[in-house]
Amino acid sequence: MTEHLKPLQDLSNIISHVEKSETDFGECAGLFAAAEALCAKLEKVILESHNDDPYAGGKLLGVRLYLGAALGFGTDTGHDSTRNLEIARQDLRVLCNVLNRSRESC
Repeated sequence: MTEHLKPLQDLSNIISHVEKSETDFGECAGLFAAAEALCAKLEKVILESHNDDPYAGGKLLGVRLYLGAALGFGTDTGHDSTRNLEIARQDLRVLCNVLNRSRESC
């Protein structure tokens, strides 16, 4: 049951890319679409393999919300892009640990 490892790593890579690079609108749109698809995969994993764990679901919602805001899409969180990325990364780390409870942490 490791179907969640790749989407978690890919989301981490998106966050790292945005932290390190200037991104134009088109690139942000593509990264946002990719992040949404990855979050949808993880949502399915949480629902099917983790008994719809509300804590994991909440952390995934945070990743989605703050990464989307950092990319210029979705809800305005009231934070700047840097802070949104920090919160998204924190939520992603916690989500990774929750999904890997019986395995090595992320």
